[in-house]
Amino acid sequence: MPSVKTEGSELSLAFGILGIENPSNLDSQQLDFLFNNTLPYEKYNRYRIEFINKEQALFYKMVKVGKKLR
Repeated sequence: MPSVKTEGSELSLAFGILGIENPSNLDSQQLDFLFNNTLPYEKYNRYRIEFINKEQALFYKMVKVGKKLR
């Protein structure tokens, strides 16, 4: 089972690839659409609370990497 930090890094990359500038305000319908119903809202909410609030610098770096991969 991956750590919260690993999952957060992966999600940040995914949001960058999808072109999401600020993924901290998505609702469950948007997540379902973007991830084809494969990302549970609970996992996203944990990402939002743990990763964005505590690891903001790393979060922005990983989103930028994802945007470059587009």
